Amino acid sequence: MNASKKELIMKLLKFAAALTQVICSDCPVGWTLNTDDNLCRPDGVTLTCKSDGFKIEFPLQALYWDSDSMSETEKETAQATIGDCSSTVTSSGDFEFEKTWEECNLSPKMDGNDIKFSATVDGSDYTFENIVTLNSITFDFECRYSSVVTLSESTPLMPHAPSGGALNSMPHNWRFSLKGYTDSSFTNEVNDDNQVMLGNLFHLEIERVDDFPAGIEYHVAQCYASPTENYDQKMQLFSDFQCAQSALLIDFHNRTPRVETNPFHLSVLSFVFKSENNAAESSPVHISCQIKLCISSELDACLADAAQSQDDCSDGLTYQT
Repeated sequence: MNASKKELIMKLLKFAAALTQVICSDCPVGWTLNTDDNLCRPDGVTLTCKSDGFKIEFPLQALYWDSDSMSETEKETAQATIGDCSSTVTSSGDFEFEKTWEECNLSPKMDGNDIKFSATVDGSDYTFENIVTLNSITFDFECRYSSVVTLSESTPLMPHAPSGGALNSMPHNWRFSLKGYTDSSFTNEVNDDNQVMLGNLFHLEIERVDDFPAGIEYHVAQCYASPTENYDQKMQLFSDFQCAQSALLIDFHNRTPRVETNPFHLSVLSFVFKSENNAAESSPVHISCQIKLCISSELDACLADAAQSQDDCSDGLTYQT
């Protein structure tokens, strides 16, 4: 058999190995057939989606057809890659990655209302004297993040560590803090001993808590005020990113439209809601804000609903530059 024919056969074998992970009825050792979609998936994979990256652990058999028959040399030289990142087997016999998306040169994509990072885990073929003696298998995983966060207090991030071979995460939120201050330097936080006097300015600060992946930015789309914690009745402080209630003397401080400002500062004239008997309530005013997460390279599409002029603002709201 000539060399070119041998090379063709090797390529066909490698193609067949890769195909088996996609649609199969006979899964490789250490893989399980998912009856919902008839796809084989590796067992023993643990995925944790982090605010700016991921942690994934998986056994040798997730990447190689028959890892039990591998020689010690083959095991020691086996290598897994995710984007621009690579790893060899640890002392426990597993692969482990804990990386940021940026380190592995992995970029986000919009998928409906989610920002999605996806990646392929690939194994190296074992070659001895220019002969491939061991084929690897590939599998994919993804992490999803909500592109809209409604914030009334620090919103928890729920790291997702699926079991049983699940290789995708449910969407979760990046965390932000929402704080109120009585001074324009944002140093004296509102509390029971430091309350806002009616008619004075109230100063609001929104700030990232988590580290963001490169290429992700946030914009505060709108804020509401309500006399109740469940917001069954509410008033818009501003909407469409910069249509503001002129009567409340709203000041966006150093914000530049369509440019992320962190922390985000907003000042508003303090007020209270009237009760049914038309008397001013002394109960706290609750504030909630909606944050839009954007991929920087797709900012125009992400902020397509942003008001561009006074004509885009609804009644009672004034366009703020």
